[in-house]
Amino acid sequence: MLAISGGRVITVDRGDIEGGTVLVEGGKILAVAANLAIPSEAETVDVRGKYVVPGLIDGHTHVGIAEEAQG
Repeated sequence: MLAISGGRVITVDRGDIEGGTVLVEGGKILAVAANLAIPSEAETVDVRGKYVVPGLIDGHTHVGIAEEAQG
């Protein structure tokens, strides 16, 4: 189990959580919250001052290269 804790967590449906925690086990996100109780067996990673974006990010974009669509 992994607890990524202390950073600014950017969520899709709950806005930003300052000083939040993301709890992960077996490659799956179990919980995302501001005041999450971290289990004693969890390895904790302190990410204060950093951004955490739980989930899948698709970095593919066509922004700024619209002329390619012109043919």
